[in-house]
Amino acid sequence: DEIKGMVISNRGESVVNYPRLHAQALTRKHQGTNCFFKPLVRILKNIKTSMIEAGYIGEKTTASYYLEGWLYNAPSHCFVADYRECFFNVCNWLLSNDSSQFAMPHGVFPLIGPQNNQWDVTSYNTFCDALIQYDKDWD
Repeated sequence: DEIKGMVISNRGESVVNYPRLHAQALTRKHQGTNCFFKPLVRILKNIKTSMIEAGYIGEKTTASYYLEGWLYNAPSHCFVADYRECFFNVCNWLLSNDSSQFAMPHGVFPLIGPQNNQWDVTSYNTFCDALIQYDKDWD
């Protein structure tokens, strides 16, 4: 079977994307998590904004697209109870598992890597370290 993607230009570089597969996977994930997935993505995006405003990370540390992909990799059983517990469960699982195994929601290539359509390792590690510190400082 042929996988249909598209090539877009981002700052002069060609970026391959698979929007239909991506959207379908996210819809399935949302449905498979008792409808916790999409609100949790919004929560993480808001936390990212707060982290930028507070100086934990720079504006270019991560795109929201990668955050969505990161959350996608958490197993559905982590999405339980209320949003606070759900966020805690999901982040703990993601931070304690092998990120080299994380895939983009479309499943065509890994989430983290050296390509211009992947979250680079340095930025990924910077974000994770900052998120852990942000959580510690929040308490």
